[in-house]
Amino acid sequence: MRHLSSAVVGVMLVACGGAAMHGNAGGSGSGDPANAGGAGGGASGHAGGSAGSGFGGGAHGDAYPRCDVADDCPNWFCNCKVGPPVNTRHCTNHVCEDAAQACPASCAAFSTCWLGTAGGGFTQGSNAGPSTCASGTGGGSGSSCTQNDLGEACKTNSECQSGLCFGASPSFMCTKGCTQANDCPYNWKCVPTSAGGSVCMSGVSGSATASTSHTCSVASYPDVGAPCTSSCASGFCTGNACTRRCDVSSDCPAPWRCIEGTSFKFCAP
Repeated sequence: MRHLSSAVVGVMLVACGGAAMHGNAGGSGSGDPANAGGAGGGASGHAGGSAGSGFGGGAHGDAYPRCDVADDCPNWFCNCKVGPPVNTRHCTNHVCEDAAQACPASCAAFSTCWLGTAGGGFTQGSNAGPSTCASGTGGGSGSSCTQNDLGEACKTNSECQSGLCFGASPSFMCTKGCTQANDCPYNWKCVPTSAGGSVCMSGVSGSATASTSHTCSVASYPDVGAPCTSSCASGFCTGNACTRRCDVSSDCPAPWRCIEGTSFKFCAP
């Protein structure tokens, strides 16, 4: 593992480290950021993978872990555009820095940009922030779309390769960070969150641009329409039958069709 020292100035956002916490992204995914500023030193290096994380709320100041040196702070696993996640932690004015403050410079130290999401960290806020990757470069093609669990049902962030389990009850799925629609699977949309980052999501209503990219693969749901006698592949049962989120009616088995629900679109008879 490589380490470096750096000074970082930025906005404070904090994350939960693998807790059973979901972000919300049905029509408008959301989480509440906490904001604070400052500069400080820390250490970062490439980690082998990302830890579970969620988009959640928090407050700055005494709500965040106190520190004297960077080693007093929990690690963030910053999702950079190129290479494995960067393992980083920083201490600013005796307060541990959040992902949005620490990750941009930490990814830049390895000549890449931050995709706007991170794992690990601490529990009082959100792991998201504005991506430092230029529009059109983040998350959806080539090596940055290698997840094979997109769309799989999840209950906790740690179940997902990206550390991002998003949705709205009763349908939560593994997703990924994005900066534009084509970073996402075909027909999915890139949904902004109040935390400043965005995630890919299926079943989103409204006029947001849908992805036209076929680069990202998604989970299959072979049991749509079958009785809910056991767990459904999508984790979503309605009217005693397994169903799934959908974007168009062709996502559903005939004669089922894609209809508007309260929070998202889903297949129904």
